[in-house]
Amino acid sequence: DIKDGSDLITVSWVHFFECDKTMLIGHDDNNSAADFGKLRTTIHHCYFERCRTRSPRVRYANPVHIYNCYFEDVFDGVGYAIASAETSDEKEAGVWVEWNHFLDVDKVIHAGIGDYDCGHVVLRNNVIVGSNLDTDGCGTGVNDPSNFYGYTVDEEGNIDDIVRDGVGTGIIAR
Repeated sequence: DIKDGSDLITVSWVHFFECDKTMLIGHDDNNSAADFGKLRTTIHHCYFERCRTRSPRVRYANPVHIYNCYFEDVFDGVGYAIASAETSDEKEAGVWVEWNHFLDVDKVIHAGIGDYDCGHVVLRNNVIVGSNLDTDGCGTGVNDPSNFYGYTVDEEGNIDDIVRDGVGTGIIAR
């Protein structure tokens, strides 16, 4: 989990396999003061294979930038890939999702969780196959990651191959 005022975090080229609760960004209402304005996270070129939830679940972070990731086989009736959730008083969850590939995912975006409203979500240039997408109730007030750093996305239609071939330990050349 990414919490306790951590900031400017990158998670890249990781293969997450058969996880239940993969990654939480911002963990507790009682810690919101330490987390507000922080927890800015980039997740890129990761493979989420049969991960049930929280890939990631975002609270208090804006932006969380997710690009060039491959999400596969999250179809158990309750699973979701990405959640942006916040209380009605604290509008701080923002997820920028671009150039990813979603294959057979129950919910690409989980619009709120339990007592939490949907946070903010921007979706751009994603491949969504055999998956459900519902962003009803979500805002679009996500901080553009390019305001914080420069980056280059892989725009090819084969993000799944790029990620599967490149994730894991011991792979040096990309």
